[in-house]
Amino acid sequence: MEATLAFRYPRWIAVTALLGAPLSGVAGAIMIAAVVLGLLRSELDVAHLASSVFLVLLSVLMIYASYMGIRFWYVPFSDYEVDGSGVTVKHVSPSQLLPWRDVVSARYRRFAGQLELSSPSISRPIVLTNVDMNWTRATLSRALDLVKSNAITIHYQLL
Repeated sequence: MEATLAFRYPRWIAVTALLGAPLSGVAGAIMIAAVVLGLLRSELDVAHLASSVFLVLLSVLMIYASYMGIRFWYVPFSDYEVDGSGVTVKHVSPSQLLPWRDVVSARYRRFAGQLELSSPSISRPIVLTNVDMNWTRATLSRALDLVKSNAITIHYQLL
């Protein structure tokens, strides 16, 4: 019998995600506004232009992180167990088993360390993230191997 992979998140992550997602988006928008005002009110030189480009890219990443945090707000409050039969999902309600045959798409975001599974039988996508909180992502890698072994095509994305 295969080992069950548990994706359970500490509650401090849930609180951080709920508070941090909107704050990150607002901070990103403020930084873009500050860059635009800075470009309008000063003379452009190479260093100023390079720092402006860097700040805009950083702001866009912050807004994207905010978007992902708001889109998947339920993930830190959910418990997932992955094994050979499928994914058991427990939000606040009783647990629900999603068999591998019902998974219609899988998307892996490498930079964020997220595996998103979709099925018409569930209301929200299942998002498995890096619960190990390190760069090796051992638990997530084993979940990826289970998805591959069940002949589900994984679409790889950077973000």
